[in-house]
Amino acid sequence: MWGWLKSLWSSPQIARQDVNLEDAKLSWDAERRTLQLELEEQQRRLIALSRDLETLRSRAASDVQERVDSFVVKLMTEAAGPISQLLMQTHAIEKQGLPVAVRDVLVIANRLIRVFEDAGLTREGSIGDEQLFDADWHQPIGDGDFQKDEPVIVRFVGLSYAGQLLRSASVERKKD
Repeated sequence: MWGWLKSLWSSPQIARQDVNLEDAKLSWDAERRTLQLELEEQQRRLIALSRDLETLRSRAASDVQERVDSFVVKLMTEAAGPISQLLMQTHAIEKQGLPVAVRDVLVIANRLIRVFEDAGLTREGSIGDEQLFDADWHQPIGDGDFQKDEPVIVRFVGLSYAGQLLRSASVERKKD
């Protein structure tokens, strides 16, 4: 029996299987190392891309902030003239006791309103306009519940910017 087992283990077929198993193991190890290197390279690329994305986000945020700052500075620069004149009129009344013509104040106020309208502020309605009540755009003046599409009169205009309502128009019921 020992002889038979000895001849079986020493047979060329078994030896070839051992060599084939060893070759397969070496091939798998090589494939595993290759895949491990590829994974490490992909991880490095992912880290680099993440850094690049963060840099781009930071630049975009900086660009947006610069544009906003530029817009605000332009708006404030245009408003500075009328505001300065209003402050001078206020000083003349409060500190010096001088009379100020209402017409002069209105001219300055209209200039200031134009500055904001040029920047995108939009009037929603005009004083005295007849409209149909819409709770999304109107603020009722007075008591009682206003019904949708009820006729109303605008008493204070509403204001919006870029399609967003900033202040609802104040309205009262239309009297028959």
